[in-house]
Amino acid sequence: MRFLLSLFASIFMANALAQTQQEMKAVYDDARTPYKYGLVVAPKDGDHMTDCPTVFRIGERWYMTYVIFDGKGYETWLSTSDDLLHWREVGCLLPFREGTWDKQQRAGFPAMTQWTWGSDNQGLGQCDGRYWMSYFGGENKGYEAQPLHIGMANVDAKAFEQKLRDGSRQLEWDVLDAPVLSPKDSTVQWWETGTHYKPLVYRDTARTLGHEYLLYYNAYGRHPETGLGAERIGLALSDDLRHWTRYAGNPVFHHEVKGTITGDAQIVKFREASANEPPLYVMFYFRAFDPSRPYAAYNTFSCSHDLIHWEDWQGDDLIWPTEAYDDLFSHKTFILKWQGVVYHFFCAVDKDMRRGIAVATSQDFGKSELHFPHPFRMGNGFTSHCVLQAGREVSIWGEAPVGATVDVTLAKKRFKVVADGHGRWEVRLPRQKPSVKPVKITATCNGESEEIIDVVFGDVWLAAGNAADTTNMQRLKLSAADTEVRMLLTPTSGEWTDWQLSPIRTHSKAKRVVGIISATAPGAKVNSFATESGKWQKILLRPMAPYAIRGILWYNNTAAPSNPELLQKAENYLRSLMDSPDAEFRK
Repeated sequence: MRFLLSLFASIFMANALAQTQQEMKAVYDDARTPYKYGLVVAPKDGDHMTDCPTVFRIGERWYMTYVIFDGKGYETWLSTSDDLLHWREVGCLLPFREGTWDKQQRAGFPAMTQWTWGSDNQGLGQCDGRYWMSYFGGENKGYEAQPLHIGMANVDAKAFEQKLRDGSRQLEWDVLDAPVLSPKDSTVQWWETGTHYKPLVYRDTARTLGHEYLLYYNAYGRHPETGLGAERIGLALSDDLRHWTRYAGNPVFHHEVKGTITGDAQIVKFREASANEPPLYVMFYFRAFDPSRPYAAYNTFSCSHDLIHWEDWQGDDLIWPTEAYDDLFSHKTFILKWQGVVYHFFCAVDKDMRRGIAVATSQDFGKSELHFPHPFRMGNGFTSHCVLQAGREVSIWGEAPVGATVDVTLAKKRFKVVADGHGRWEVRLPRQKPSVKPVKITATCNGESEEIIDVVFGDVWLAAGNAADTTNMQRLKLSAADTEVRMLLTPTSGEWTDWQLSPIRTHSKAKRVVGIISATAPGAKVNSFATESGKWQKILLRPMAPYAIRGILWYNNTAAPSNPELLQKAENYLRSLMDSPDAEFRK
């Protein structure tokens, strides 16, 4: 009898899943956008990144909020458009400020966007005559520097609309004095104890969950039983937008896979309830570092009948990397259907870590003429005090306007090259002998010059694996008395330091110089360094490849030894990536 009950239960669940997937096939067919138009908002230069679109109408115009990272933190900006394809910057809504809990991170997302699929009304909802915005904020400098908390901002709707009509750039919104949700709250739940990320608020007039306002947000935390760390999506509830209660059953949507990200939920009501069927809600979201995919990040969706229990779509993804401008990540969705056409906005990240807003559509509108800027610069790792590999040819590369000529000078030798169609240039320097005597390298393009000084030629080692290690000196058999060690922490530090991460001070007694490029990631798996789609090689190494090296230092701090076959695969791939086929491999 127990076997029969189990069999019937399995059959029932299989039928229910098939029915759900059949419903979701209708969502996929209606929401798919096979035509990538391209970038619609791009950063102004190589020092800024644009991210996280939210799109809505005020009056007869479209508006898009997005966040801009300037190397120090996030601000929230606004652009406008007549056709959803061509956008013009309007101003800043949440700029940096001083002396507050959110002074350096202010990434905002307008509340109460239209959630009815295909509605003719794509405006923002109001509460107390004001527009509202949820945002994540923090006081520390850096890319999404933790801890991050969730706050609420608002503005008088009529006054804001008048400013937009007048063309004013004084558009800053008011904010509540303190976060409304924080990983430091006494009521914090296990899945959000690390930090908070994107929050988005919806108004549910039906009060399906007993409250008018729903806030879906993703956060990082470790599972109390498995210890697995990941980003997951949860829910908070409110009746006034100022006071929020966490849903007791959080997280409401997640994937229990180590290192994966499930985030940035956009909720759409795809179907209203009827006498014969319940409502159908869609959660468009992005997933990153999913081991079942050959690419690092993509947009997909799940469905629910009650806003709490979500079923993943098992079919094709909606957006994934296919173009030069999104060949690293295609993620962070905002999707809408307007006058029969679907517009799927997403954050596009290329292999050089440039971020912009792109759109894909259900109707072919041709291709965007907007591209990432190609300012003249030298590539990652080529800064003053860098160490270049001695005894072999070395590539020096960077960016420049497409078709521009770049002159590179080393000592009295000059090299000339033309930037290719992607704005990349590269020259090969001849072999140099090991030397502690510093040299200068200068690159010039269209009257601009970049100069790096105190460049030395020695042995360069790549430190990779799943742990930082303080034994580099011993492993390389270096004597502090006669060896100067310089380090580069990839990819965000940008500057070479001494081995104690302090500014370079010339070692007067040094007979040789060794450079160490640190590309370790705590908890990383071997396969994340072993293939082109591997998570950590994409983040830590590809922005620097091919930086010539002498060898590879492999670190493994887990109790279990690395899989020999995977380790060999990682060894071969890292040599190929860094264009150093004879690199020594030490583990």
